[in-house]
Amino acid sequence: MLNKIAKNGKVFGIIAVVVAGISFIIPVIGIFLACFLGTLLVALSLKDGAVLGYVAGGLNIINVAFLSPSLMLASGADGGVSVYFIYVGFAVLGPVLLFLLNRGVKKKA
Repeated sequence: MLNKIAKNGKVFGIIAVVVAGISFIIPVIGIFLACFLGTLLVALSLKDGAVLGYVAGGLNIINVAFLSPSLMLASGADGGVSVYFIYVGFAVLGPVLLFLLNRGVKKKA
């Protein structure tokens, strides 16, 4: 099944970059786009789309870690930074999964 997804890796990479760009513009929902949908799309952009996936993953990390004031307000109201680290962890999970899955596809192919 992973090889079928890897055939469309460039499509997933292009969609991941588009979603990462849109998440910069949308104020509050952009964080959810970058963390959850972006992480999934980055992880699925295998083989030919790996470079696009890493670019989208980097944009998602920058967006969530540094450019999301609503996340900073939510973590400040919580009294800790646990919400902040959960969202940043989800954003970092995308490129890590891409690396691991891409390594698994190259061994099988």
